[in-house]
Amino acid sequence: MAEKRRRTHRWAFPLGFSLVALALVGAVTLVTLLVNGVKQQIENPKDKLRYEEFLRIVVMHDPDPFDDVDTAPNISQLLDIAIWSLQSDTGATPKEYPMDDDGNLLMPQTDVEKEFLRLFGKDVPMHETIEGADYEFVYDAQEKVYRVPATGTLQIYVPEVTDIEKLGNSVRLTVDYLAYHTGDWQFESDGKPVKPAPVKTMLITLFEDDQHLTVGSIQLPAGQQLAAEGSTVLG
Repeated sequence: MAEKRRRTHRWAFPLGFSLVALALVGAVTLVTLLVNGVKQQIENPKDKLRYEEFLRIVVMHDPDPFDDVDTAPNISQLLDIAIWSLQSDTGATPKEYPMDDDGNLLMPQTDVEKEFLRLFGKDVPMHETIEGADYEFVYDAQEKVYRVPATGTLQIYVPEVTDIEKLGNSVRLTVDYLAYHTGDWQFESDGKPVKPAPVKTMLITLFEDDQHLTVGSIQLPAGQQLAAEGSTVLG
């Protein structure tokens, strides 16, 4: 059983609004034309935008780092992402779900399993109730559905891919996590948004098979990892 953990999130607003807000993920893009040996800076903005679009539902929920989905420290975080994805415009099977008497969407576990496989390339190891900061996706084992409320509390991050390194069927991305909050963004005189400094940077490995992407790992960059390990030892 994966460890359940409540995460503190800063921004609370209705689900519908949060999904509309995510449409702005493509508003901020930077293209760097530079090649450095095998490691490539971004040369194709279409690739960059495609990776950012795929990652937006993952990055917005900021799951804990993991080297492999099978060894992820908190599978409930990945289940959470799959459930939110099914309600967003990025989901593979967008549909209208029936509601219970309390107004919760009744989401079949089979849909969650398909979306988890689409995003992470692995089968769901187990089903369980997902606890967010101000919301709960209750798993009903008898009915084999998740009861999903219409509102939630989220901490929003926008992905900004700054480096792409391809090797075989995998691609390693350097991804800046930009805070999504109007107070963090500035605008030029012509109205173009100016991105804020990233909250953090992560290395995300994707696997690609016939244009289909899945998340393989989310890791701290080497320097940040050493710093984190040093802090743990000192603590």
